[in-house]
Amino acid sequence: MKTSSSLLRVSTVVAGVFLALMLVGCAGGSSDDSSGSSDSADMAEPAAAVAPMEDQAGVGSLAVDEAGGESARGDSTSGDTSVSSDLTGQSRAVIATGTMTLRAEDLGATRIAVRKVLDTYRGEIAQEETETNGKGELVFARVVLRIPTDHFVDAMDDLEAITKFNTRTTAAEDVTTQVIDIDARVQAQTKSLARIEALLAEATTFKDVVAIESQLTSRQAELESLKAQQAYLDDQISMSTITVYVEQLSDDPEPKDDDTGFVAGLKSGWHALGSATVGVATILGAVLPFALVAGIIGYPLWLLGRRIARPISPVPATDPGTPDSAD
Repeated sequence: MKTSSSLLRVSTVVAGVFLALMLVGCAGGSSDDSSGSSDSADMAEPAAAVAPMEDQAGVGSLAVDEAGGESARGDSTSGDTSVSSDLTGQSRAVIATGTMTLRAEDLGATRIAVRKVLDTYRGEIAQEETETNGKGELVFARVVLRIPTDHFVDAMDDLEAITKFNTRTTAAEDVTTQVIDIDARVQAQTKSLARIEALLAEATTFKDVVAIESQLTSRQAELESLKAQQAYLDDQISMSTITVYVEQLSDDPEPKDDDTGFVAGLKSGWHALGSATVGVATILGAVLPFALVAGIIGYPLWLLGRRIARPISPVPATDPGTPDSAD
């Protein structure tokens, strides 16, 4: 009985000591947790007022750090079912471009015909370049046409029919995925801006206002860039581009295969004789006017000089003292 009582008292003491140690440990952990929570609260102070306002709007949460940076959760387009549903019916988007080279003797008339095709399909001239010779005659023209995409093929056919000598190339670029991506980003960015503007209206501290305005400016600039890309794609899709070159038709005959043997030598000799004859005739034609002038002026001068240089014959003198034979 004494032994049992001693064991009971020892067990009671050990249990009391163990319980006291547990209470001390719990008190220390609680103090550490409270200090850590206090530090976290101090670091996330700018977000303290922002997060509740966005949660009340039902649009997710924002985390704003001390430098004013923020990351939005819930802005991903993959999780936005409204954006996906709006883009489900997106039709195929294609950018059509073409190049046409027209060769003709009368470039002015060809250029007028190109303008008629442009007027037929209510197009516009995006760029035009022309070259003229010393006489003011058109020798080259480059015209960039913008034609509604619905009439692209018809316009190319009409341009090709203007002259018999032409070359034609066409190209098509499918940009459907780019259009869908940019449209989705524009819609998501627009909704994000609306949320940030709502938060800005409910901000109460100066630090929160500065942080939210920084994000508002950044997202507004990104939205404007996306809208510019969207407008460019819409223009390229709705209006196709056709570059037309108008060139002078060459009058040079097509080159033929060179002959060989006797026929080739005969042709070469005949060609050389003709060239020599033409050269001699050219020289004679150049000299003949000078020869005529020299003959008209020089011949009388030659006669006059000859007459002056001719010697005069002496007349025999008659002796007065010499009787005549009759006497």
